[in-house]
Amino acid sequence: MKILENKQLLMDCPVCDKKHYVHIIKREAKTVIEGKEVIYPETVYICKMENSKEDEFIPAKVMDENLATAKKEYEKRYVKKKEEPEKEEEVEQHGESESPE
Repeated sequence: MKILENKQLLMDCPVCDKKHYVHIIKREAKTVIEGKEVIYPETVYICKMENSKEDEFIPAKVMDENLATAKKEYEKRYVKKKEEPEKEEEVEQHGESESPE
């Protein structure tokens, strides 16, 4: 696991039901979208007060952000951008003008 960022936030922790500083880490995560593996930065909260295996949690808003980030990474890597139509340069035809006689 590659940790990209590490911060702390004072909050009511849903893991231990106490108010304390929880660690917020941003780490490299993997998921599969439409059969393709996607690597993206995921934000996770960690309770250091409990000595249990389930010390990580992700608030709903952060989960939505993580999913949106994974989708953006998928699109960046696997979805071709619609190419803009090439602008046809207007070619002026230079012909000899006929003068009325």
